[in-house]
Amino acid sequence: MSLGRCETAAERVVAAVPSPALAVPASLHASLMARLDRLGPAKEYLDQQSIDTTTPAGKLMFQVTGAFAEFERSMIRQRVNAGLKRAVEAGKTLGRPRVSAAVEKRVQAQLRAGKGILKVAREVGVGTGTVQRIKQEMTGPFAVAAA
Repeated sequence: MSLGRCETAAERVVAAVPSPALAVPASLHASLMARLDRLGPAKEYLDQQSIDTTTPAGKLMFQVTGAFAEFERSMIRQRVNAGLKRAVEAGKTLGRPRVSAAVEKRVQAQLRAGKGILKVAREVGVGTGTVQRIKQEMTGPFAVAAA
């Protein structure tokens, strides 16, 4: 039996099992696909195949495919985290660059003058998140308790 070229382990499992008219009832299809959104490529594959989850064989296929998809996702997450750790160890700075010190001082001066976050952001030309971060750094997390 030639399986051809399969992209994922889940596809190999589905291709290896004979399918006696596997069909998902219409009422289950939408809810199953909504639950499978987090599985990524396996969801698209299951959407193309019709797996009858009311039969023992269909339940097995559904669970095995989901297990493979979960495994693939875990492997991807592990590789991404390893790459991020390696980058930090190599001295790379992750994330978006901070605004210049001059811009931060302008934001701080306007906040001290009593202007609101939206108005400061608009006038200085930065995002509201940047102004909120600068304001938080100015006051600190314990400013209310110290006052």
